[in-house]
Amino acid sequence: TIITQVLQALVRRIDLKLPLDQALAQPRIHHQWSPDTVRIETKLDESLQQALTSRGHKLTPVASMGVSQAIDFDRTTGKF
Repeated sequence: TIITQVLQALVRRIDLKLPLDQALAQPRIHHQWSPDTVRIETKLDESLQQALTSRGHKLTPVASMGVSQAIDFDRTTGKF
């Protein structure tokens, strides 16, 4: 799940402009070829779970998929 965790954190931080701590705290989703199931963290919003299920995905809820850590650079202060 490392690649999907990193990608989701980057999308949330860069594209969605979430603060780093919030980007890392969001529930994660992971899918791979085998097994053909979408692992979701149990705190994923119910509407997203329903949307995935309605599209035919089999969901496997897990409490946590791991831990992501990151540092951020503040361009205004020049500090990490």
